[in-house]
Amino acid sequence: MKVTGKKSLGSFIKIVIQFVFIIGIILLITLPSVTNYLIKIWNLDMRGFKLPTALLFYITGTLVLKIIYNFIGLFDSLKQNNPFTMYTVERLKNSAILSIIIFSIYLLPIAYSAFIKNVMEMIFFFIIGGIFFVLAIALYILAELFKQAVQYKEENELTI
Repeated sequence: MKVTGKKSLGSFIKIVIQFVFIIGIILLITLPSVTNYLIKIWNLDMRGFKLPTALLFYITGTLVLKIIYNFIGLFDSLKQNNPFTMYTVERLKNSAILSIIIFSIYLLPIAYSAFIKNVMEMIFFFIIGGIFFVLAIALYILAELFKQAVQYKEENELTI
């Protein structure tokens, strides 16, 4: 199966990511009602933590949607058979920066332990933060690799 071009794996993944993006927007819009429903079902004690938790989810949700949007652009360049451009490098670096911001946001509650009520919450913040830290490193490395590939491509085009 082809990876680049029309009717390729890249085009299929782009469609899947667009679907995930739409679902993410819907979840972000319905976040208050979904949160209230889950609090009632699980009988959670959210006194004093509902607003900070909602802000945390809104901020990180918006940043994750921006990362997904960047990935849609990456797969669009695969569809056009032109993945090695500075546009791709910028999108990867932008996604790495957004991932570091999300990591920092999830690191704050761990540093300010009064926000965390139990060990499970600390583990949750640590795992989510760790995932975005690793993602940031991977995206930055990919951006640098793509940058070198773009430079080699430009040098090669100049010699021909």
